[in-house]
Amino acid sequence: MEKYQSLSWTRGTEIWSSLKDQALTLLVPLLCLLAWKFYASRLDNPVVLPYPETVLSIFFQPWKDVVGQGSLLQNMGISLARVLAGFFLAILVGVPVGLLMGYCPLLFKLFNGVLNFLRFVAPLAWMPLTLLWFGIASLATLWGINEGPAYHWLNNIKLAMVFLIFIGAFFPIWIESIHAAQSVDRRFIEAALVLGASSRDVFFKVLLPGAAPHIVNGIRVGLGIAWRTVISAEMIPGSLAGLGYLVWYSYSLWRTEVVLVGMAYIGIIGGALDLFFRWLAQRELHWFYRG
Repeated sequence: MEKYQSLSWTRGTEIWSSLKDQALTLLVPLLCLLAWKFYASRLDNPVVLPYPETVLSIFFQPWKDVVGQGSLLQNMGISLARVLAGFFLAILVGVPVGLLMGYCPLLFKLFNGVLNFLRFVAPLAWMPLTLLWFGIASLATLWGINEGPAYHWLNNIKLAMVFLIFIGAFFPIWIESIHAAQSVDRRFIEAALVLGASSRDVFFKVLLPGAAPHIVNGIRVGLGIAWRTVISAEMIPGSLAGLGYLVWYSYSLWRTEVVLVGMAYIGIIGGALDLFFRWLAQRELHWFYRG
């Protein structure tokens, strides 16, 4: 009986502690909401600071077209498509280049200086060059698609935007891949070579699996930078959709409430992408990953 009461007490304490943690988590957002309501009432200027209820009414109806540029859901989908295009390109290039440079000292000496110099150039600084190189060409242009259901989506994925997102995501993936390759115990590689493994086998069966945990960290950082970059990339000429474009276009109409809703969804989607990647990493690399 005493044991049962002790277990019940422990369980009750855990539940109460969990409820307190959740209440504390909601405390600051609630205080911010009350302060927002107070100052919006004092200013009484929806352009400078719209009322919370106005913003929330738009936030909870993302399927509606509020400024004539498509619904929030449509613009979210286009932004995600752009991010994934540039992000996966960065993985396809950054991981092999980083692993090879980390594995081969000669390649590291040849390319590290140039790539390390370019690493400090912000993605937005590339914008004038990307416009000169790619213009308003899109994946639809690249693949020769001029009509059909896929045209709308592919035409909105501009090559200039994909390049900017690629630049933003490439460098953290590349740097972490170099570190990953250098962290693999050389004795495993030497043992594989002694046993007759080819260079291909060493790369795919020894180097890549051993480096995977560190590569995952670089990919996670690259994903966050890619998402932040797309918002800026969507403000370049030729863009007619996306959350970044919607925020900028709403600002030009003085629709501050739509600007705030767009910013909120940008933060939520970025956080959701990071959570998904953490879940995936913990599932596949649970023996290492604790991010």
